[in-house]
Amino acid sequence: MIALHHLRLHQFRCHAAWERDLAPGVTVFLGRNGKGKTSILEAVYLISRLRSFRTAHREEMLKWGGEADRVDAQIVFGAEALMSFTWKKSGRFLERNREGVRDPKDFFGVLPTVLFTPEDQQLVTGGAAVRRHWMDHLLGQQHPAYIELSQRYHRVLKQRNAWLKEERPSEEIGTVLQQQFEPLAEEITGYRVVESARIQRSLQSAGADLGFGSLAVGIDYLPKWKGVPDWKGLWERERRLQQTLVGPHRDEWDLQLGGRSAADFGSQGQQRVFSLALRLMEARHLYETKGSWPVLLIDDATHSLDQERRERFHAFLPKEAQRLMTLPDARPGDLPEGAEIVEIE
Repeated sequence: MIALHHLRLHQFRCHAAWERDLAPGVTVFLGRNGKGKTSILEAVYLISRLRSFRTAHREEMLKWGGEADRVDAQIVFGAEALMSFTWKKSGRFLERNREGVRDPKDFFGVLPTVLFTPEDQQLVTGGAAVRRHWMDHLLGQQHPAYIELSQRYHRVLKQRNAWLKEERPSEEIGTVLQQQFEPLAEEITGYRVVESARIQRSLQSAGADLGFGSLAVGIDYLPKWKGVPDWKGLWERERRLQQTLVGPHRDEWDLQLGGRSAADFGSQGQQRVFSLALRLMEARHLYETKGSWPVLLIDDATHSLDQERRERFHAFLPKEAQRLMTLPDARPGDLPEGAEIVEIE
């Protein structure tokens, strides 16, 4: 199994210096808000994804008055790996087993993670961009080639949108951009079709266990790329709006409960459980692809649920997976059996 054996923080958020060995099972960081519980999970996520789930501004992760922050993680998966992320005002520095890493692809996803937060309800109720972002990160952790594919697609998309804004767009350049755009859009859509079908099958088999009872649970992929479009027919609208109107950047997913939109007709409790279910499917698919469960980062994600739903959620989690959880306090149903409690003061 993949496990995070040791974590050390230096000048990270409110932690001047913090380190701890971590058990392979369940660790619960318990303490009042503002004490740095979530920052510990943020540091693990940073090592996994090379980005924060709380901010797009890296300087916000640096402790006030500090010159550089650093996160060291000792990961066990077959052979051990020591991963280090350092951020200074001069830039980002990555190390793996004390050697510099130039290509982020050699670092990203070495420690696969799935993050659960209270904001996950936006997966159900938020805009389509939230679900596209979720799908891209799920596919990127399973298939490193997808990351580069997505980057190339968005570079070409940006170039094509800039071309549409030109006063007198060159037809020749437009043709070249379309020829670059089409195979990238086709390949991304292919990845998403396969993954969406897997999620649909997983949701259908797990719906009752997650507390949906007899309600059918579904996810319907609505791709905005259905083969090469009539570019000439789109020209006037695209020129007027100055943006590309077809492609995976406009994809959507319809999440359904009992045949109706979960966003429009689901209760808040049902929406919350649906979002947790999507994260659980994410973890399951990473397991099926990599052969080991990702580390589950659960940031106060179940505290708003009733006791029965909290207990169902914990019962459904894979016992083999390492879990790092944060809670402001412990109520019945909050603490999984055998959890190690770490007080953060």
